[in-house]
Amino acid sequence: MSPAFQRVDQYPISYASKISTSVLILHGEDDTNVPVGQATYFHRALRRFGVEHEFVVYPREGHSILERNHQLDVLRRTRAWFDRWLASR
Repeated sequence: MSPAFQRVDQYPISYASKISTSVLILHGEDDTNVPVGQATYFHRALRRFGVEHEFVVYPREGHSILERNHQLDVLRRTRAWFDRWLASR
């Protein structure tokens, strides 16, 4: 087993039960660096532990979001996320 897979404590899923801040997950369906299954697993863990979060998967996208309409969606969602969670601070 490679060293990267031996350090479970390096993965966000390891801390899902301890997360207390909101989380925005924007993921490419065809990501080969971080498979969408890992994002889905993280989403399910956050839901299980009652963590406020949003989970979006962009079809035809890899690790980088390249389609213009998806890029615009990322910008809109990110702006809305910050407006929602930082406006009250």
